[in-house]
Amino acid sequence: MSHLQRFQQLGALLSEEAHFWRPVPFKGEPRQWQHPALHDALQALSDEQVDLLQGCDQQLQDFFSPFLPFTAELQHLCALERHQLPLHSAVTALHGDAAGASRWHVGVPGRKADQIRAFGTALGDAGQQVVEWCGGKGHLGRYLHACYGSRVDTLEIDSTLVREGEELARKLDYPQSLHECDVLAEPSAVWLKPETHLLGLHACGGLHVTMLEKGVDAGTCRISLSPCCYHLYGPEQYQPMSGSGRVTGLHLTREELRNAVRQTETAPARQRRQRAQMQSWRLGFDALQQQITGTGQYMPVPSLPTRLLKGSFEAFCRHCAELKGLSLAENLDFFRFEREGLALFRQRSREDLVRMLFRRPLEVWLALDRVLFLEENGYQCRLLQFCPPALTPRNLLLDAHR
Repeated sequence: MSHLQRFQQLGALLSEEAHFWRPVPFKGEPRQWQHPALHDALQALSDEQVDLLQGCDQQLQDFFSPFLPFTAELQHLCALERHQLPLHSAVTALHGDAAGASRWHVGVPGRKADQIRAFGTALGDAGQQVVEWCGGKGHLGRYLHACYGSRVDTLEIDSTLVREGEELARKLDYPQSLHECDVLAEPSAVWLKPETHLLGLHACGGLHVTMLEKGVDAGTCRISLSPCCYHLYGPEQYQPMSGSGRVTGLHLTREELRNAVRQTETAPARQRRQRAQMQSWRLGFDALQQQITGTGQYMPVPSLPTRLLKGSFEAFCRHCAELKGLSLAENLDFFRFEREGLALFRQRSREDLVRMLFRRPLEVWLALDRVLFLEENGYQCRLLQFCPPALTPRNLLLDAHR
């Protein structure tokens, strides 16, 4: 099917089934679906099974298929072309490393290096004039020079990363220029020309929206993007990029955009444990504050540092109470509320799996909105998966040519 057909069908299905994915269990929002058999199956899951389902879209689809008939259609609409990696790509680069001539990966963590190889091999020849958007230390740019001889300008706002990237380029004798640049604020005409290949690997939210808009304005010959974190650097309410997106009627909040990037497949076990403890303690504090205030309403608490998890649950609650202007008595049964928080966490993490079923469909819909924006501006586009999700769940590649 065409990108427009896929976009329209996916948007219609997301709108029709929004009662499954809009409520946020961890914010105390009641679920808006009634399905006793599914509820019982969710609550019967072990903690290990929940962890597995949270990390893998395919496992989620397999679990929900017997209960939710539309799961098969979601799966069909999210099935994209997959780039096949060379068998040796996890160990050596496609060209230079295989000949032992390239050291582009010096200072690059192993998983990041593999992501760069996968992205680069899916692109093929990047051309001679490349601008790397929000490129950090310029690792991708060095890879493209090693493989294709590209001259690369890397744009990055962090001065420390720019300095370290320049040192790496000098050390390896690569003709790469790094520029300290706020891409959201500064004009880009000095770098973006019709002969430019503009690309970004995991540029977040508003950063990649600006990249696409400026690339189109400059008439760059090619734009390649792996989008990430759609909820960052943008407005509270999602603004579709394409004309087709603006007439769909599917309205997304920042929280709903966040749901599109919630895979935990590659997250370290320690990070997953911390996230679970933080959510459990937050729920325990919320149960406590509801009793104190008598409101029965969820109370949002700002983002909290993980160092609080090293202390006691009581200390955590007193910190949250201070943030919210609440006074806690000395004789509260904190152990009771800690247990209640854990019970709520186990229940709501199972209900939250329903929302996770829609994370990939939301992400594909958002990616297609960007594809249609490019097509509406005269580009020919392909949308594919450039690597398996085990390497990175953010594995979509938009590749557009004039």
